[in-house]
Amino acid sequence: VHEAERLTRKFIEAAWTPALVALYGDIPGRDAARQLTTAEQWALKREPDAVMLTTFAKLAVRAQHWLKAQRYLNQLVRTAPSAEARHGRGIGLGCDRGHALC
Repeated sequence: VHEAERLTRKFIEAAWTPALVALYGDIPGRDAARQLTTAEQWALKREPDAVMLTTFAKLAVRAQHWLKAQRYLNQLVRTAPSAEARHGRGIGLGCDRGHALC
């Protein structure tokens, strides 16, 4: 898994694609907080879109950075309003089941 995270990060650096960014958020690396810090650096070079915000939120949840996860989820809802975003589906929150962040 560590190698998958490292390779995906390298591919993103070489050739940015939304599919790779989404994949990065799905890879359970050894250190979710470090993954999140790496991903957040992308926002310094690119305007965060729905894919980036979803990735940030997933990584924040895995790192147990609840306030960041909530902030990214809120940004996601503003950027790309959908029922899935409003309920935290797809990022591990399960807001339709009453998660505390929702």
